[in-house]
Amino acid sequence: MSVNDGKTAARRPRTSLLAAGAALALLPATGMAATDPAVEAQLKALAQQLQIVQQQNNQQIQALTLQVQQLQAQLAATQGSPSATVVGGIVPPPKGTIVTKNPGNMDAISTIAPYTAAGPGAPDNVPKIPAAVVSSGADRVKVSISGQVDRMEIYGNDGHNSSIRNVDNNNSSSRLRFVGEGRINQDTSGGFNIETQITPNSSANTSLTQDSPSSINNFTPTGGSSANNVGGTFTARQVETFVQNKNWGAVRLGFGSTASYLTTEVDQSGTAVASYVNIADLDGGFAFRQRGAARIPGTTRGSFVTSPANAFGPSVGTVFNYMDGLVRDDRIRYDSPLFGPVQFAASLVDGGAFDLAVRYGAIWEGVKVSAAFGFADADSRNHSAPTNAYGYASTPIATGPLSTASIADTSANESKQYTGSASVLLPNGLNATLAGGTRDVKYTDPTGRPLSPVMYYAKLGYLTRFWDFGQSAFSIDYNENDELNFAGDTARTYGIAFVQNVDDAGLELFVSGHLQSLSRSFASYYDITTVTAGARVRF
Repeated sequence: MSVNDGKTAARRPRTSLLAAGAALALLPATGMAATDPAVEAQLKALAQQLQIVQQQNNQQIQALTLQVQQLQAQLAATQGSPSATVVGGIVPPPKGTIVTKNPGNMDAISTIAPYTAAGPGAPDNVPKIPAAVVSSGADRVKVSISGQVDRMEIYGNDGHNSSIRNVDNNNSSSRLRFVGEGRINQDTSGGFNIETQITPNSSANTSLTQDSPSSINNFTPTGGSSANNVGGTFTARQVETFVQNKNWGAVRLGFGSTASYLTTEVDQSGTAVASYVNIADLDGGFAFRQRGAARIPGTTRGSFVTSPANAFGPSVGTVFNYMDGLVRDDRIRYDSPLFGPVQFAASLVDGGAFDLAVRYGAIWEGVKVSAAFGFADADSRNHSAPTNAYGYASTPIATGPLSTASIADTSANESKQYTGSASVLLPNGLNATLAGGTRDVKYTDPTGRPLSPVMYYAKLGYLTRFWDFGQSAFSIDYNENDELNFAGDTARTYGIAFVQNVDDAGLELFVSGHLQSLSRSFASYYDITTVTAGARVRF
């Protein structure tokens, strides 16, 4: 039967159906008609005829649908694609067709590769919905491109100088991401994840008083580090391959997030782009200015130097750290599948360090609860001593413009680290976040005194929707680091933030304010005040 014959055959039942409908419409609408046996018989006959016509119509529609599918398969074959097979009434697309779910980016397995579900285990701040596929390799691996640009203006006042800097917001640095995934079988996929970042004039290392952007100097291949995000050129955030399965989890190999990374960053406030647990990302290169002259321990144990008033004391990045696991490194990592609301992870890092993590996410009566806990053992790695006397941002006698701040090693090297965070979001938008960490260190401070580094963080927030175009988020937070590098140190910060989302533009507009203080036994420092305003665009 040809397509035209099918159309002709389809017209006859439609004509009969119309005729039957017209006959029903012409029946007398009087009260007597309901009791007339002849009319009742006629109604019954017409109802049977309508049922028969409807069955014939359905059969003819199904036949035409199958014929169209067969013709589509023939057309695909003539265009050079493999033989198309009709499965469940769906014809697979011809070779070269851009698709997002078949065979790549498998539903219920990954959102951003290679994480095993839209559950608690996502180890980086990336969109939860994968970007649409823009190209494919050999029609097997589907590749998507996504990323973000995050820039801000920051006003800083260190008690002696003030300035406005134009920086890349290292709370969530500008980056570009390539994700590829292909289906091995119904439950298994494999692929790669390449994420690079470019952060000219990074907020993590830009000083307040320098008279030119740091990107002039560090926008070179030797200007940055993939671990601390301060380079002005393209640096690696994730370069990994993976294989994942719904039933047994995922294995990732290469440079990327360690298992314990982000265990202090569980945060449902919606304001992390403006204020979160790692205050050093906001203004890590700013330095605490010394209030008056002080005797500073020298580089040789037992020696001292006189440091004048307004000297550049420790940088923000030297006294604050979020203790976020082993961050990103060359490792092999395993993520379990979800066991209800729980997921486990473990990684072995090049050089012998290792870490473990457990993550939790659930909704109880409309209350969203999420948490993460991590353990990292980096005893095998050396912790670097501060390059300047007692960790100052510059030489202890410097008071002029500071171009590049010295930032001490604040990593988990040469220690065992325990970290965790939890966040609760109520249906009315109120939310609360807590985070903390502690280290059992093998090293001492520059004067030989023992250290007990700890970190505390707390945030209260509120999510609402003032306007139709996007969610609004408010928060206040408190952060404290004790004895990160020097015995007796207490560094505190108080913050307030507002973020406005513009959904259709992938845009987040944000402002924040912070007050930072440092308490040290032998010297006094001015507080640092910062105000930021910026925008992040995700694509």
